[in-house]
Amino acid sequence: MISNNKMIMVILFIIFFIVVAWASLRYWEYHKQAPLRAGISALKAGDYQVAIKNIRPFAQSGNSQAQELLGTIYAFGLGIPKDTLQARIWFRRAECNHLTTGVSEYYVALDYLDEGHLSPIDPSQALNWLQYAAEAGNSDAQRLLSDPAKLAGMGLVVQADITNYWQRFIESQQE
Repeated sequence: MISNNKMIMVILFIIFFIVVAWASLRYWEYHKQAPLRAGISALKAGDYQVAIKNIRPFAQSGNSQAQELLGTIYAFGLGIPKDTLQARIWFRRAECNHLTTGVSEYYVALDYLDEGHLSPIDPSQALNWLQYAAEAGNSDAQRLLSDPAKLAGMGLVVQADITNYWQRFIESQQE
């Protein structure tokens, strides 16, 4: 029979082992993502080639943050030519980990309306990306595209058939 002191020592050893194993795993995960953090820093500094080089492998291996970043790089043509199709592909891949669809496209649309952000203000690009977001299922984009007054307040001119479509779509979802 094991004495109480030995039992306590065994339990403490097991707890110590679990804590050390958990800390080691966290350190290993943190260290493994150093190139991704370097890519994000390069992206913020405007060194797009280094950013792409460091971010792409993480995106290709399924890291949703890297996939969104790569989509953003393609959406705005940061260091590479704009490529809407590639941007949407990477956003779709990243979206697998989101509860809401079309979020990335929605934020790209808003960025195209935000002076001095990732690109100059470009209402036509903003409208395109709003439509991509709505088509992907983003309810914020769908509601916005159904409201001509709100769109006009944002400087966006949308054809009536588009706003009518989204109005009917929203109504059909409420039934």
